[in-house]
Amino acid sequence: MKARVTKVLSDTAPRVEGEPFYALHRFQLASDVAFSFRCFEQLPLIDAVGLLSGDDQTGLIVWEGTLRLLQYLYETKYLSSRSRCAALTILELGCGCGALSTGAVQVLQCETGESESHSVFIATDGNDDCVELAHRNLLSIEPKTFGKRLAVSYWWDSTLPAVVTEHLVGPLAKRHCIVLSGDVIYSPEAIVPLVRSVQRIADAADHHVTWLLSYIPRSLTKAANDHIFDELKKELCSLNTVGTNAFFPIPSSSTDEESNDESRQWWMKNVDILHDTFRDNGFVALLTVCRNAV
Repeated sequence: MKARVTKVLSDTAPRVEGEPFYALHRFQLASDVAFSFRCFEQLPLIDAVGLLSGDDQTGLIVWEGTLRLLQYLYETKYLSSRSRCAALTILELGCGCGALSTGAVQVLQCETGESESHSVFIATDGNDDCVELAHRNLLSIEPKTFGKRLAVSYWWDSTLPAVVTEHLVGPLAKRHCIVLSGDVIYSPEAIVPLVRSVQRIADAADHHVTWLLSYIPRSLTKAANDHIFDELKKELCSLNTVGTNAFFPIPSSSTDEESNDESRQWWMKNVDILHDTFRDNGFVALLTVCRNAV
């Protein structure tokens, strides 16, 4: 089945005058895997107009790239295959409402079948409203004993928060650190700080860091999207990576995955370089980033 998000019509949460109301949504990842979270149903008009400003509430809705990245994690059993021998540190950059981190908790819990976990889930964002909502969504997932869940404020390419650093190095560090970024690139100016943040994390970590990034074009013109793609392609090459990188072509969101053989199982069709053919629909990237030489 095709993964989809629907609004929960039976939501009984009270509305408080003067406070934003985040509607309850259900993300059906598979016939037997679903979870609920809160977010804006649609962008406020002022943010829809100023989408590319970077100073808005766009993170409080769910974007297609987040759903695709969750789909990749689920279909490939990526998280559970790495948690068999050791707990994970899962760190999200640009969490928005926290749907990706919340989904990662649910996916790992469903795949392992465990009620408890020593894995750590840390959602980060530069918008305090997003951090607050992400924390609320993270804590809503049952059972509460599955993993440690945190949401903290972090501006890209700034000093890492202490709570993040302490889970990258030392006694609290896990063997596997996985960084997630779901549909967070909305302008060329966002690319360098994001990539530098990933390198900062790798430089601070005891072990190599795996970065999973989903990108879907957001700009209103093809020229702007092409510019973002080219800049992103260039900056990804600046990372200190090891091993073989993998890029997965995301099919068009308008494609019916149930009937189109070319788009079904897109998460299995990886290549080791970022093809220009990915620029129109987007991609999921998987890169292993190591510490820069001092």
